[in-house]
Amino acid sequence: MKSNKGIFNKNVQNALVMVFSIIFGFLVWGLVINRFVDDLYWPTIPSLFGALVQMKVTIALSIGSSIYRTIAGYSLGCILGIVIAYLMSWNRWFNAFITPYIEIIRPIPALALIPFFILWFGIGDLGKILMIAMGAFVIMVITVLEGIFQLDQIYIKAATILGASKWKIYKTIVFPGSLPAIMSGLRINAAFSFGMMIAAEFLGAKTGLGLIIIIARRTMSTNVMLLSVIIIGILAFLFDRLVLSIGRYVTRWMPT
Repeated sequence: MKSNKGIFNKNVQNALVMVFSIIFGFLVWGLVINRFVDDLYWPTIPSLFGALVQMKVTIALSIGSSIYRTIAGYSLGCILGIVIAYLMSWNRWFNAFITPYIEIIRPIPALALIPFFILWFGIGDLGKILMIAMGAFVIMVITVLEGIFQLDQIYIKAATILGASKWKIYKTIVFPGSLPAIMSGLRINAAFSFGMMIAAEFLGAKTGLGLIIIIARRTMSTNVMLLSVIIIGILAFLFDRLVLSIGRYVTRWMPT
């Protein structure tokens, strides 16, 4: 077991490397790229800050709208996915009933269904939330089921021989053992949900970062477009770090 001091030092080192990487990227951007690439194709750093100051209220409201849709769809899809995955592993009849639907939906690109969700629910928040939730749901079901089925069966067989009930086996073996799979699914969906949110906003939205990008594209405001893309990347990165930290805390009792 690693000491807390060792883990802390490793985390600090990783953070310093990340900071250096970001600084290096800005230096390359400012000192190299902008000398050889026209501002129209790749905006300068000052032009990005100018756009941020000029549109700070609009951007702040758009960030709020996009985060709300993403978190709502992400939470709904992940929770339903976890519940359905456990029910499928619990009851083979339920598994056989649900599996065809999961297998049919899984290969269909979620983006292909966005026009239908807009047709059914309009360009309001509900359609986008359900769209994100559907994609997150499928990923979560598959990931959690895979984690459950990969559990070492020797523990389950031993518990059964000792007379443990099915609920007791799930409570003491299946639930704890499948936590890494759950956290893996949550991390995958963290990035996926932000991508789905922007794609949905591209096709129809009253507010949001996706709408800002569409409007900026029409006016060739590349600084606004790039600023919005960077904000999306930062939000997705921070959300991923949050999920990762929660996952490490929840599974801290497991051997590394």
